[in-house]
Amino acid sequence: MQFYFIILILLAIQLRVFFNVQRKILEEIEGKRMKVQKQVKEAKSTIVKKNGNHLFGLPIMNASTKIDLSRFTNILSMNEDTITVEGGVKIDEVLRYLIPKGYILNIIPDMSHLTFGGIISGVGGGSSSFQYGMFHESVTQFDIIIGNGDILTCSPSQHSDLFYGAPNTLGTLGYILSLTFKIRKCSPYVKTENKRYTNAKDYFSALQKYQKNKDIDFLDGTIYGNDLFVLVVGYFKDELEGDLDNFVNDNIYWKAIKEDDEHWFKTLDYIYRWDTDMYYTSMIIPEWMNNRNIRKCVPADLIPYIKKALPYLGVDNNINDIAADILIPFNKMIDFYTWYNKEVCLYPVYICPALSRDDHSFWKGGDMCDFGIGYGIESKNDVENTKKIEKKMVELDGIKLLYTKSRMSEKEFWKIYDKKMYMKLRKKYHSNFPSVYEKIKCS
Repeated sequence: MQFYFIILILLAIQLRVFFNVQRKILEEIEGKRMKVQKQVKEAKSTIVKKNGNHLFGLPIMNASTKIDLSRFTNILSMNEDTITVEGGVKIDEVLRYLIPKGYILNIIPDMSHLTFGGIISGVGGGSSSFQYGMFHESVTQFDIIIGNGDILTCSPSQHSDLFYGAPNTLGTLGYILSLTFKIRKCSPYVKTENKRYTNAKDYFSALQKYQKNKDIDFLDGTIYGNDLFVLVVGYFKDELEGDLDNFVNDNIYWKAIKEDDEHWFKTLDYIYRWDTDMYYTSMIIPEWMNNRNIRKCVPADLIPYIKKALPYLGVDNNINDIAADILIPFNKMIDFYTWYNKEVCLYPVYICPALSRDDHSFWKGGDMCDFGIGYGIESKNDVENTKKIEKKMVELDGIKLLYTKSRMSEKEFWKIYDKKMYMKLRKKYHSNFPSVYEKIKCS
């Protein structure tokens, strides 16, 4: 009897500690929210996010009220189907939390610096987008602060117009403070098979065939020129059946898929296979930095700091003038590629199919292929090429991810997006933020 009494006391202590921790977490969340609400309500001018990345065409930024969202970085809760996080949490942190538990996000963008709120505002995808669509389509609910300081919970049944309208608008309808995102079970390993083709017709035909195959888990690729096209087909694996590959501080992924038939990864290493070299950026860094013997001597933990230091080493990896993710409908992929190979011919080009819904107001869905152009590649005619690419994109009913500079006129821009709907949302939800076109235009 005494034994059970001691157990009950210990349980009571544990419960008390648990509830105290939960209370402190809730108090911290409430305090952060009240602080940012105060900043918004007291704003005297256009409101922007402090340390925001989308500053390309906005001269009024210096005179704007900058709200600080830097403390919204907590993982809040998890169940078997979803995870709830604050908007400033890096996706990398959440993956490192989920994968050891046997779970993964539905969509897994492959750059480690991205945050949940940022990628919903700017839209993103990844090699699972052929099954699960774009990143924002796995969000089930979010809390957003709007221009008058109110914090609204948005879902398909609450403020549904804002829920479907906010993604891809770069925070111009409000800033996401927290969100709930779908997750799924995963395996500890990923095996990829590299399929090589010598012409565009066979390549895009194979892409559509694999895109319909529900037995595969990942699909993307790279075009190296008009005679080398690579598709990478990936599968979750419970057991390791080959040697693990290291693309963090050893081999270079964009080089390896040109030559190797398959690769084996730990799941997290698969997700960040492009991260160290920022896709193809290592093409323009000094050759000694690509030496495998030297790379092996660099601790993996130092890689993020080295990437930040590249500009100080004389490596200019600012690709905002040319880099773009251009999404083209499947039935016009070859038309776009044929034109691109003749008129622009800038390689490599990243390829990622996406089966995307079109119920989000500021997003054109459907079966689309993402052409990732200019990822770290030097180009001599950035402005001219960007104008040509955007013009062809509009002609072929395509769309662009709005994270880099745009050369479109305002009239051209609103041919793609529903200006009437967007302005209606700005008025209804008291937007005191810059407009989306102000944020993406070139100054």
